[in-house]
Amino acid sequence: MMVIESSRPSGSSGSPAENVDRDAAVDELHAAFSRKTEPVVNSLVEAGASDVRLFWINHTIAATISLSPLIKVAGLPEIRYVLLDSRRAIQL
Repeated sequence: MMVIESSRPSGSSGSPAENVDRDAAVDELHAAFSRKTEPVVNSLVEAGASDVRLFWINHTIAATISLSPLIKVAGLPEIRYVLLDSRRAIQL
């Protein structure tokens, strides 16, 4: 996973040209994250995940998936860590 670093403040206080540049930069960051996560998303879908959502701003992917396939997908090199959305009583 990579961290997005931004030297521009958020908001729309800049000139129209700066806003267009910012919009283009945001579009490119979004597209780059989509390209980078495509193999992970494909693996999630193949493993039976549903409700797969990308959050490019903080470089996370959310999905609903069973534990066994989750463990397999979590082993991909692109995955930094997995955070369960809800507490579950599980044994590994």
